[in-house]
Amino acid sequence: MSTDERKGFYITIAPKGDVELVLQSDLIEDMCTYRVSSERLCAASPVFRAMLGPDSKFSEAVELRRVGRDGNGLCKVNAECCDPNALAAVLKIFHGCTHDLPDNIEFKALVDVAVICDYYDCALAVEYWAEKWIKPWKSYIIEPGYDSWILIAKVFKDKASYSKIASHLILNCVVENEQLALVVENVYQTRRKLGEHIPHVYGT
Repeated sequence: MSTDERKGFYITIAPKGDVELVLQSDLIEDMCTYRVSSERLCAASPVFRAMLGPDSKFSEAVELRRVGRDGNGLCKVNAECCDPNALAAVLKIFHGCTHDLPDNIEFKALVDVAVICDYYDCALAVEYWAEKWIKPWKSYIIEPGYDSWILIAKVFKDKASYSKIASHLILNCVVENEQLALVVENVYQTRRKLGEHIPHVYGT
């Protein structure tokens, strides 16, 4: 589907915001545009700060300053491909507009949030909500079908869960190729030697 054929959704998160964050991709049917505040984006994310900050030389920052001088119009910024609902939730957290956020979300939605937080380096900004959403899924850490838990643990710096998942994967992975099997065996032997030091390996 071409961009011109897409139906569009416009979500106002900051009514006086100076940025339109545009999300469009062949992976999603509809283009989504979010009106947001550059100040809130920069405060929550080093990535947005580098892109839109007062000292930035990126074209987006140049356009933002021009819009600010002229006093009209909005600066358009393209968002990287991600889930539109997860992006809306993260942006609402940035802006303190959390009254309609759910207390619980599906595991896939949690993974989608983690992907966004990883890309925009904004896990700290959503920490309160992330902890709330993660809690119901803690018991599924090493269950089949929940491999993405390792991303969640990494992004939100849950070292205990990360180590548990890593240990489980090393001990339980199945490899059919003989050469790869030798590699896995070497990893397993190293794992045994590391023992209790695995938590210290995380983050190095």
